[in-house]
Amino acid sequence: ALRQCAHVDLPREFDPEVLPKALNAKLPLDIAVHSARAVDDEFHARFSATGKRYVYRCWVDRMRPVHGRAYCAWIRVPLHLEKMRDAARFLVGEHDFAAFATNPGYERTRGTVRRIDHLHLTRRAKGFDLAVQGNGFLYNMVRTIVGTLVWVGKGKLTPGEVREILDGRDRRAAGPNAPPHGLFLQRVLYGPLKSTAEPLSLVT
Repeated sequence: ALRQCAHVDLPREFDPEVLPKALNAKLPLDIAVHSARAVDDEFHARFSATGKRYVYRCWVDRMRPVHGRAYCAWIRVPLHLEKMRDAARFLVGEHDFAAFATNPGYERTRGTVRRIDHLHLTRRAKGFDLAVQGNGFLYNMVRTIVGTLVWVGKGKLTPGEVREILDGRDRRAAGPNAPPHGLFLQRVLYGPLKSTAEPLSLVT
């Protein structure tokens, strides 16, 4: 995660400017606290969220990536990004995403309707980033979306077939899950947060 959010109840007051520095002095190098603020007791880092934004990074080249290879998926053949963008447009909006759930039987007990607000493919020097934002995501939903769009880029699916897969709600028709190491949680979204004069209870 690039910007995960957590909440904690503290036994005494802390200066929000000082707390991140104090925590970072004790944390391992691969974890950093960016900021902290006080909120009311009703706030919950998970259940108060109104949405999430993910980024998935792909390296597209015959040669494997040398730098950052642990943080991107390697695709060895060229992709047709414009066709991938055409297919991605069908996924924006509120839909039943059962076809993009790793375990649709389990997910249906909680509901498989989600809303995607933004889905953008950005070309990079060697590959692309896919950024997706929505009000919630099913288990492995983003990775399945990426895997399906990569199939479109390879010519295994047409953009119109992605719409048919979405409407058909059959996981077997969609593409494979993209590898996990290309996926990053970029941001957790919240509505207006109520501040409080009580001891600091939120760390982000």
